[in-house]
Amino acid sequence: MPNIERRRDQAINVQPVVRAVPTVHTVEENDRLTWIDKRLDRVQESRHIVTIREHERGAIEGAAEQAAAGFVDVAAIEARRRINTAAKEEMLRARRETLIMAGEDDELRMKMSLLDDDLFQYARLRGLR
Repeated sequence: MPNIERRRDQAINVQPVVRAVPTVHTVEENDRLTWIDKRLDRVQESRHIVTIREHERGAIEGAAEQAAAGFVDVAAIEARRRINTAAKEEMLRARRETLIMAGEDDELRMKMSLLDDDLFQYARLRGLR
């Protein structure tokens, strides 16, 4: 695999990195902070990082759920399309059979077309389920 393709594949799989929020205190303020204040600052910073990571995980899980729902929707649409195509083919076949069987007899053609209409109605009702 050429080097450029390898780099492109690696660039696609890059996850965002959460970095610690830098403290706002200057060097002089850090000298004035007590040991307890410094520890409290580190604890709050750690909680902030954990919260950010939880939000990131939630966003990734939400995106995965949306992708799964979209996949299910696409599969349902494809299944429905196949059902519609099969129903259309059956209706067309019934009409062709009527034309072949009835030939030039108009009365027989009308009776068979009524049967075809019943079949079409049945196919439509089955498709609505």
